[in-house]
Amino acid sequence: TELSPSTTYCSLLRPLNELQIARHFAALTPFHRAFLSCNVGGRDDSWCGACPKCVFVWLMLSPFLSDEQLRAIWRRDLLLEPSTPDLLRDLVDDRLLKPLECVGTRRECRAALGEMVRRRQEDGSAIPAPIVSLRESHGSQDFIDVLNDFNDQHHVPQRWLGRVQGLATHA
Repeated sequence: TELSPSTTYCSLLRPLNELQIARHFAALTPFHRAFLSCNVGGRDDSWCGACPKCVFVWLMLSPFLSDEQLRAIWRRDLLLEPSTPDLLRDLVDDRLLKPLECVGTRRECRAALGEMVRRRQEDGSAIPAPIVSLRESHGSQDFIDVLNDFNDQHHVPQRWLGRVQGLATHA
């Protein structure tokens, strides 16, 4: 968007989805201990681990980080928290109201849930039955398709567009 003939404003993240952003953020390990997106625990500079925002961010990062890395961020294993299955259901089930939090699309959430369950099953890690059931009852989006999405409704200048498109490509 042009503010004046000499000034242009754009968001380089706008063409990317939440899962793509999480994939890139997962590689920035020095920032894992410094970022916070919890609206409840933000007052205490901590993750509450029991709100839709915490579960959403955890879900987006879960395909890209180890259980140990996730526990280090949230100081607990959200997979084992009693509230997690219900919060996940709110994020993936089209029949329910989406949480009034800044969370991604159901498509992104289903893709992340499917990949998280697939990875855990592949490496023999335990998965609580309600979470497996949730994945089975709501299906999953193709993880790779979601990682390769590119939203072309943006104002990214041509000189930067190739670089931003490269961020949306998953090999």
